[in-house]
Amino acid sequence: MCCTEDSSGRILVVVRDADLLALEHAAWRALCGPGAADWYRERLADDAVMVFPFGVLDREQSLAAIAGAPPWAEYRIEKSRTVALPGGGALVYHARARRPGAEPFEAWIASVWIAGRLALHQQSFASPEP
Repeated sequence: MCCTEDSSGRILVVVRDADLLALEHAAWRALCGPGAADWYRERLADDAVMVFPFGVLDREQSLAAIAGAPPWAEYRIEKSRTVALPGGGALVYHARARRPGAEPFEAWIASVWIAGRLALHQQSFASPEP
């Protein structure tokens, strides 16, 4: 990420596609090992929400869920694209992941990063294309 000022002197954060993808890869790498909740505690916005097929979690609920989840063994980000937003951006992508001894996970994911902090994360289970 880099910062610049607009004509009124306000600081704007300009995020490149590669920055958003790097943040998301870092999040997945954290979820693949110990200490994921600590990683997210430093990077979740104070009013962050995570949206899952089972419901919506606020920041503290998200951290508890991350702390209680087994680590992922592997993941893959595919078909990513970005949307520029003031102060950050959204990364939308298809994910494939696997935990040891579990069925493969496949979802469409959207993560909104503002000033380097995760403000919104949403997962929708992927279904076969028609």
